[in-house]
Amino acid sequence: MAFLVALALTGSFLLAVGCASQGTTSSTPVPTPTPEIVAAPTPIAAPLPPYYHVSPSLDEQIYKSKAIVRVSLKSATSTTETVSGEGSGTTYRPVQELRFTVHEYLKGTGPSEILVVVRDYLKYSAYSSKEEARKIADRTVAERVTSWDNRQAVIFLQDLEKPYSADDAAASTAANALTFTFSNFVMTRFNYSIDTLSRSWLPTSDAVSTSSAAQAAASGSLTFMTGGSEPWPAAITLAELKTEIADMEATLKAGEGIEGYDVCIERKLGRERARRGERLAGYPWTPYRYSKTLASGLSTGTEVFKYWKTEDEQAPKYNNYWLSGPDSAHFQAAIVDDDSSSANGYHYTLSTARPLPAGTYSVKFNSQHYRKIPCDFKPHDAYSQWTVTVTAPAGTLHEAFFDPIYATSTGEYKADASLGVLKPAAYRKAGDTATTTISSIAWKSQKVKLTVGPLPLPPENHHLDFIALDGSVKLRLDIEDATRGETVGAYSYTWGVCTQPWKAGDLLMLRIAQSPANLTGATNDTSCATSNPKPTPTPPSGARGKT
Repeated sequence: MAFLVALALTGSFLLAVGCASQGTTSSTPVPTPTPEIVAAPTPIAAPLPPYYHVSPSLDEQIYKSKAIVRVSLKSATSTTETVSGEGSGTTYRPVQELRFTVHEYLKGTGPSEILVVVRDYLKYSAYSSKEEARKIADRTVAERVTSWDNRQAVIFLQDLEKPYSADDAAASTAANALTFTFSNFVMTRFNYSIDTLSRSWLPTSDAVSTSSAAQAAASGSLTFMTGGSEPWPAAITLAELKTEIADMEATLKAGEGIEGYDVCIERKLGRERARRGERLAGYPWTPYRYSKTLASGLSTGTEVFKYWKTEDEQAPKYNNYWLSGPDSAHFQAAIVDDDSSSANGYHYTLSTARPLPAGTYSVKFNSQHYRKIPCDFKPHDAYSQWTVTVTAPAGTLHEAFFDPIYATSTGEYKADASLGVLKPAAYRKAGDTATTTISSIAWKSQKVKLTVGPLPLPPENHHLDFIALDGSVKLRLDIEDATRGETVGAYSYTWGVCTQPWKAGDLLMLRIAQSPANLTGATNDTSCATSNPKPTPTPPSGARGKT
């Protein structure tokens, strides 16, 4: 009685292994290979997007495979399979059987002889007579591309969806055996060789003798053809393939005990294949682009957009959201959910992280599906591109970020070109021929001092507003009320400010704007600096700055 184990590949092949006689199975001897490589017929056009027609990466092929085996082909034969419960009545499916001798299991374990069974799925309903199905099976075996049949090969196998039971007695014992199928990704008649996109069968680069192949295998130098198109190399050695397999096993082992880790890896590999297919098909992925206009100086948390994930998008866990891009530090991403349950929907938002000066800001809003979190797969192309235009009110001369820190060498709380943040520092007033730059803004000993040049600030009806995180004006200074000094190419403006207006690390916004008249409540309290002088403030703990 024969011992038989079946192995098959995704949707199209199966395979069985064992020591069994050929019985009455119709057989076509394996012919001598021709010296040149003969291309297989064009794969069947399936009604799928182009990105499904690309090869998996080597990593994905390894991940999908239950077993990876180095083999030699023994024979190619044909048979049929009875199909029950599909459509009306009993029908028959053509199959071809490829019997291999096993030299080595690179992944998984099994017997020393295997039988790959290729099911014919070209017709979406099986044949009504066994004779008709047998004719198709015989023709399929006769039309096989045989260029690499005399070479060792690596074949990739995975679990078979449906058990296999041949109509011929010789193969019928496979019905109760362990079954697999080729690791296929493309539905074609000839998905058993290097000719196809599936890359389930990788023959050696040269037809070497058994002894030479054994020697090369022992050293790891035995080389297999892969097809050579993206993302596979033109060829891969046995040693390189073993390293790739070991790396994937190590990756999976790292996720042992982590819920959803395997699904995360599978989604990562599948997404990479889809994006590669889109690119090869001529329409690479591009992000959705959105724009928003805001007024300057609005409080932290001003909404740029809010998206409601409705109940029909419910999920057991929250997705992950984060920002990137040149201006991402000025914005924030957040999940908003009143009941702390993702299953009935929630909001995710993009909002400001501080009051923004006038300008154009670019930020990427990234997302990570909850199934991609266990293996920390963060796709580089899962984001929307936002352009936020911030406009200043009428009469504004200039706006800038102002983040002071403590200057240890001078005892000031300040920002200048090398300390803190004063950006943008340059502006040009209508009618000016030169660009004016704010050199520094500092507070020390109850005085605020601003230095600017080469042109002075406007002399009348302008003021400086320092806007806090909540959008309120923390300090307002009339330019007319300042004590002005002048040196070559620079002008200084000093105001008496009794109470320290900012500390190191504050995030403020500066606005220089015009008003029709002097402002009520403008600060220029010179009395605190003259009648009640105070010492220079004590440096903050851990102060840092220019030395």
